[in-house]
Amino acid sequence: MGEQHVNDEVPRPRSPGYYFYLSYAHTPPATAHSRGGIDHWVRIFQAHLSAEVARLARPDAGMRVTYFEPPLPLGAERRTALAAVLSVTEVLVPLLSPQYFNMSWPSTELNYFQQRVTATRRQHVPSHVQPVLWVPLPDSDVGPEMHNALQLGADFPAYAENGLRTMCQLSHHRSQYDQILQRLARRIVDAAERCALGRQQRVDRQMKSQSAVLVDTPFVIAVLAPTGNRLPQGRLRNPYGASSVLWRPFGDDPAIPVAEYAANLIERSGLPTMIVDYASAGERLEQCPGVLLIDPWILAGGSGREELQSALSRLREWVVPLIVLDESDPQCAGRGSSLAEDAAELLTNARPNRVRRVRRSGEFRDLIPILATQMRRQYLRHGPTYPPKGAQLSRPRLTYNDDSPTHSPER
Repeated sequence: MGEQHVNDEVPRPRSPGYYFYLSYAHTPPATAHSRGGIDHWVRIFQAHLSAEVARLARPDAGMRVTYFEPPLPLGAERRTALAAVLSVTEVLVPLLSPQYFNMSWPSTELNYFQQRVTATRRQHVPSHVQPVLWVPLPDSDVGPEMHNALQLGADFPAYAENGLRTMCQLSHHRSQYDQILQRLARRIVDAAERCALGRQQRVDRQMKSQSAVLVDTPFVIAVLAPTGNRLPQGRLRNPYGASSVLWRPFGDDPAIPVAEYAANLIERSGLPTMIVDYASAGERLEQCPGVLLIDPWILAGGSGREELQSALSRLREWVVPLIVLDESDPQCAGRGSSLAEDAAELLTNARPNRVRRVRRSGEFRDLIPILATQMRRQYLRHGPTYPPKGAQLSRPRLTYNDDSPTHSPER
């Protein structure tokens, strides 16, 4: 077991499990066929931690050290692949940073793994979630959920002040960095070998997308579209799901809902996002910059015209409406195109000079980051302070078994 292993393939169900998996805020892929960015220092840290875990691991444990995520395309393929990995991983290591809490994908990984830990229903077990303070958060954001991350290096002030990423970069922190690294590796091996989660049936074959728990003002992506169980007469069912946010106007390019595609594009610039069905958006579009994605087929429903008119009349100057109709949709040239013209006329009447339309996925990919930047500027000029007065923001909770023994700093 002494060799370091960085796997580049999705494991088959009967392949060996992994001691740990790093969950971190990486740059999302821009398109269905592009790759996301992997932080150079995350890669270095992963190599260091893998080597230390391999040194401490039992040769007969029968597990690989780690799975370091290869860049995968967007969509269901990515979720299925990572669900397969996390379902055979013993310890999740979240690398906490402001971006970790501002992006939806880390929350998705964490939620999926915590479901798996909860499903074991074991008592008196070491923690299988070992958070690391990777980049310091503002003081106001250090709450109870950060305790375990800070406790990992509580005896080294440089850790709380700078985070482990900086300690990994700077040679004068090398001794303390190595001690924290060894401490984390011992905890991983202890949890994996003393009380393994084992090869349980997966909680779900696909990871369900989770909203980020936000540190900064989010960019809201609201969707106004029919749902699969409330389709206009004659409309194809393929683009729709159980809720509006599952709408996929561009078919399999990309193979994810358009709102999630927009979120990935916007999060590449470091701006946190929040996806909502317009009907349940509440005051979010009053309090945050955003975009309203409009399916013109909403007008084919009984009250669709009134619903769209009402939505447009309430939009603030920091929220832009965007009509989305895929030109490759077999119904685009007929009724779909006519409905898009009707929607554009409603936008012109309600929001002069602000009619925005896209007809191709490439056009959508190029436009969304521009709109996000423009609306963010509008919000900074004219918008209210976020969160609104009296609002309560919940913090990410890295859950632990209450009966777990408390670790004291190893020497």
